[in-house]
Amino acid sequence: MSSDKSAQQSLPVTKVPVTPPVLPPVNMNDDMLGFYLLMRQMPAQDLQKKLQELNTQADSPKRNLQKAIIFGLMRGTVDLNRALALLDAILKSDDVAAQALKPLASLLSANYSEWRRLDDALEKQAQQTKEVQRRADLLNQKLDELKNIEHLLPTRPRNSNESH
Repeated sequence: MSSDKSAQQSLPVTKVPVTPPVLPPVNMNDDMLGFYLLMRQMPAQDLQKKLQELNTQADSPKRNLQKAIIFGLMRGTVDLNRALALLDAILKSDDVAAQALKPLASLLSANYSEWRRLDDALEKQAQQTKEVQRRADLLNQKLDELKNIEHLLPTRPRNSNESH
């Protein structure tokens, strides 16, 4: 056993440098997706506060995308239009910072446009439903009036001669 210890002691010990793990670079779109997920969990009043905070900062493609995300999550027609305008500006921008955001801006723009189209279709359907209900109520009212008139008409006596 002592020979084993001496053999182990005679081996040269080399230190291997420990390198920290290589983390992937932070992708701007990953950063924005994280922002989206965080904002999606916030109540409307907190979204308003965050929007006010963003409005105090200098405009940049990143800030405009963040504002568009918040407007999109508010889901009002005016808010979706604002979001689409911000996204359109990013998509048309030649700014280097905007280039990295264009795929996400394009995806959000398509989604927000679809939401707006669906909201418009839903509103149109609701108006049509109200109109159909109004017409049905009007027809029921006329039917009730006809029934009242029918009850007011004198009944005809039956003649035994008419039946032959």
